[in-house]
Amino acid sequence: MLIFEIHQHVIDVDLLKAISIFLDCGKVEIGRKVGAPDTWVYRLRISTQTDILNNLLPLLQSQSMMLNKREHDIKLFVHACLLVTDKKHTTIDGQGELANIAARLSSKLSFENKQKLPNSNKSLNAERVTGFTDAEGHFSFTIVPPKLESNYTGVIFNFTITQESSEGAKRF
Repeated sequence: MLIFEIHQHVIDVDLLKAISIFLDCGKVEIGRKVGAPDTWVYRLRISTQTDILNNLLPLLQSQSMMLNKREHDIKLFVHACLLVTDKKHTTIDGQGELANIAARLSSKLSFENKQKLPNSNKSLNAERVTGFTDAEGHFSFTIVPPKLESNYTGVIFNFTITQESSEGAKRF
């Protein structure tokens, strides 16, 4: 069974709905209902093999990822989907190959092995920076009180994009 999920905090549920509409598949639902409603996690769940293979997979195959680990993972995910398409997952060898693919996903790699992943060599453009900002960006500012005998109040503005250190080659 193929299942694809994207999890987001309740404040981003509209993004999940927009992705579902864009892909023309999937269902947005509560993924974790713990605590007050403003702390719930929602998910976009695509759970039919047809939708994953016909709607999601072509989109993923046509895209390139900026981060080495994401480029690595998308190739493995596509490979696994193609094994299912070819019905190889129904054999012992195919199941072993799927287990091998799952073990090579970046979430299972050590820090050292993540650093050894081949560079994605993708160039930055406005859309990629916007995507990084949406996913990992943080805006903040600090008001610095005046020092003695000064009326000047300082303001320090910060914009930060944070990635784990295995993505060190992609610093902005």
